[in-house]
Amino acid sequence: MQITPINNLFNNLTPIKSCDNKFNSVQKRPLQAVETAGTVGIAPAEILGRSMVNFCGIKNKPEYKLTESDNNFAECVGKIYRLNDDEVKSVKNVIGNFLNKNNFKKISDMQSDDIFEFANESAYLTEKLSNMLKLSDFEDTTLTFLITAQINEGDISELCTRDGKTIVEDNKYTKDFTPIEGILNRADIDDFDTISGIHRHLAEIASKKDYDSIFEMFTPKNAGVGRSALDKFSGELGKDKVIDIFLDFVELAPKSDEERIEGLNIKKERERIEDGVQVCAIAYNISKKFGIEVDERLLELLDSRKTDTELHKDGKSDIEVAYRISDEYNLPENSTDEILKIIEKNNEWAKKRRFDDFFDAIS
Repeated sequence: MQITPINNLFNNLTPIKSCDNKFNSVQKRPLQAVETAGTVGIAPAEILGRSMVNFCGIKNKPEYKLTESDNNFAECVGKIYRLNDDEVKSVKNVIGNFLNKNNFKKISDMQSDDIFEFANESAYLTEKLSNMLKLSDFEDTTLTFLITAQINEGDISELCTRDGKTIVEDNKYTKDFTPIEGILNRADIDDFDTISGIHRHLAEIASKKDYDSIFEMFTPKNAGVGRSALDKFSGELGKDKVIDIFLDFVELAPKSDEERIEGLNIKKERERIEDGVQVCAIAYNISKKFGIEVDERLLELLDSRKTDTELHKDGKSDIEVAYRISDEYNLPENSTDEILKIIEKNNEWAKKRRFDDFFDAIS
């Protein structure tokens, strides 16, 4: 993670999806999946809600009968994420248990002029569904948008974009983004706008052809369509690179959605956010203990430590980081042990405690 001043932590993270779905009427209150959030396409309030809720899990309760609007919502989720009947039923059960537990009759009961009022609850529902469906960062962002729209409008199945597409049609190729991102990353293409633009272009062509997946245009019978679609980017990327990308598409075309993302870190942005929060929380406790400023260098040193995330699996040991901090800031002799204790305690703390310390750090 590239360290930035902590008061800009959320604003400078790479956006996963800009919600360019402009509906005619989704304006009752600001979206929690805001277009300007800059963090995995999710507003800071949404992230905080997800981390502050109690992750003890929803206990099994008698099956809850969903309203027609929420049943429609679950069916839309099923179509967008290409779920089978059993998976859709599981989505409905999670929603029903959530509503029952929180004494809501329907998802739109969380509608409020205060975007923070039900932040924890909506975040918890998103987290439960996302974890159950094993969604990638991009897919998780879309789910956040869908739930927010359902809260605001009551029934997303009735929403249409200004160009006449339904919400399902507009998000039909959500599942294809992550494997496409993986293909482009392997071709040394990491710029989000470029990746998003290629995905959007291919999705438009796939939609006109009524393909179930973008990858359908790279099957043997449709390979000409796929090659022609990618040729648009030959000038920008180079012909040789486009050929390599085309061959990677062809290789993944016959595979399942699950097989197309094998080996990819589909939660790297979420990991980056959580690692960043930990860094700020630890820095805050070190600054309290030794009376030093939380500056760029302290954050950089803490960010170099090894964590259980893919992004930092090759980092430095906690003891080495503690020693470097002690040495760089000319702290007392026993400070290395004290810093190590702070780091180790943070590793054991629940997410809510880390976020409490994070907010203390930036306030």
